Amino acid sequence: MRLRILLIITLIYRALNNGINDKGGTAAYSPSVMLKIILFGYSRGFINSRLIANACETNINYVMLLIRP
Repeated sequence: MRLRILLIITLIYRALNNGINDKGGTAAYSPSVMLKIILFGYSRGFINSRLIANACETNINYVMLLIRP
């Protein structure tokens, strides 16, 4: 079970690293911050990305994860 979780976390981190766009547009969050947000959301039962995005705007716990490096 732990190996499966580690594999999932590694795959998510790699996918987030590959998605960084340096060609302009809005500033991207770092992959480590995104991984923290996703894992924190999953641990709280938020399996929908829209719920996690809404929590990032309204929940102080998520906001604190966003502003800490």
